[in-house]
Amino acid sequence: MVILFFDGECGFCNRAILQFLKWESKGCQVHFAPLQGMAARDRLSPAQLEKPYPSLLVWDGEKAHDKFSGLAILSNELRGPFRRVARFVLTTVPVRWGNAAYDAVARNRHRASPFSCASHLDDAVKKRFLA
Repeated sequence: MVILFFDGECGFCNRAILQFLKWESKGCQVHFAPLQGMAARDRLSPAQLEKPYPSLLVWDGEKAHDKFSGLAILSNELRGPFRRVARFVLTTVPVRWGNAAYDAVARNRHRASPFSCASHLDDAVKKRFLA
C-alpha cells in the first residue's frame, strides 16, 4: 500500500492532495495520512516526524521516500499525460536540482492560506485517508 504522508496543518499540502486526486489514474489506491497522525507514528521514524516537516513522505510498503524520490513513486499513479510529463521531468532534471527546488517550495509552503481538503472530498475518497 502506497501512503502519502503530508503536513495536515499546511494549506499548500492540502491543496496538493486535491490536485493529485484530480490527476490520479483510474483505480489508484494511494492512501493519505497527516504526519501528525497515528498512521505516521506507526510507520515512520521519530526523526521523520520532527517539526518542522521538511518534506512529504511516500511510504512504499517498506520504507519512506522523500522529495524527488517520493514524487517519482507518486508519478506512477498519475493518468497518462500527467504521468508522462512527471516522468520526463523526473528523468531529465538532476536529483540534486529537483531536491533544491522541492526545498525552496517547502520552505515557503506555509505562506499559502489555511485550507483543509477534508470538506472537498466525497465519501469514497475519504476512506483513503488514514488517521
